[in-house]
Amino acid sequence: KMIGKRPTQQAILEVVCRTFDVTQEQMQGVDKRRAVAESRHVLAYLLHKLRHDSYADIAKFLGRNGENHSSIMHSVRVVENWAVVDRETRSMLKEMEDTLLASVTISS
Repeated sequence: KMIGKRPTQQAILEVVCRTFDVTQEQMQGVDKRRAVAESRHVLAYLLHKLRHDSYADIAKFLGRNGENHSSIMHSVRVVENWAVVDRETRSMLKEMEDTLLASVTISS
């Protein structure tokens, strides 16, 4: 549980882009290639977990204003499931979360 400041949407986007080697334009665009779609799932998961953003707000940030929030819920669940079954995914998520939370602590 987080107390105090939360990482910005932009900070989370930048960390996910660096981790997955995708551009911000790809993340917020319509690219449906697997690597981009998976990184978008992770972005939605981190926005929800670290910022407690609503599914509708996450959809808007991803440039998906017309999308039903259920697609964002699906993204979050997909990543939660990956984390349960895959140690490497758990480790990657923890590393991104630690980086983001450390940057908030430093900047506050």
